[in-house]
Amino acid sequence: RYNFYVRGGYQNIDTSNTVNGKPIYYLVNQKDFQIPLDAGYVGVFNSTNITVKDLVLTNNGQGMLFNTVTNSVIENVSALDNQDGFVISSSSFNVLENNKAQGNEFDGYDVSGSPNNIFIDNIATNSLDGFSIHEADNNILTNNIAHSNSEGFDLLNSVNNTLVNNTAINNSYGFDISNFDFFNFFTITDGFHNLTKNIAKDNSYTGFGVSSTSNILDKNVAQNTYSFGTGF
Repeated sequence: RYNFYVRGGYQNIDTSNTVNGKPIYYLVNQKDFQIPLDAGYVGVFNSTNITVKDLVLTNNGQGMLFNTVTNSVIENVSALDNQDGFVISSSSFNVLENNKAQGNEFDGYDVSGSPNNIFIDNIATNSLDGFSIHEADNNILTNNIAHSNSEGFDLLNSVNNTLVNNTAINNSYGFDISNFDFFNFFTITDGFHNLTKNIAKDNSYTGFGVSSTSNILDKNVAQNTYSFGTGF
């Protein structure tokens, strides 16, 4: 089902390997590098100041993967029909701007253990979770759109994140903010989140679901939550 999938550890994979005729760019311990426009898969590990821009990445386990990456940029990249669109793991001080995740099986944006990143003007559609932010603190999400996912914005066991002017449309759950792990049945920590001027519209079950403490909600709007659902 997927052409190429990385699971764990650093590998030695050069550009002679291809997916759909396009080279795999798999970087380890690199800095000050821009991924070429002919990339079919992008994986970056333990690197800094990497630019990934103007690509279309399809039919892989991850559309693209950042692991232990800092001070880097992902811009105008489309991740389509992968298992996960953008996987950001143990990475900090990166900017993701004007990207699109569509039709990915699991998450459009899978962010775990990754603090202090910025997400601006990104789109996630037709995935399980649009934006999955798990155990990732101090991130800023601004002007992002989650459309037609199971969960639009899913924040779990994360603290001090700020969400401003984001929109969740036609998901089952628009914004789901929780510090309780339903699979392991324990609470890790109380979480502080600042939610301002976000819109949850036409979601089938919940517009804003908040089950953690110490949240600030200001000027958010819930519209047209379907029957058996709740606005807040």
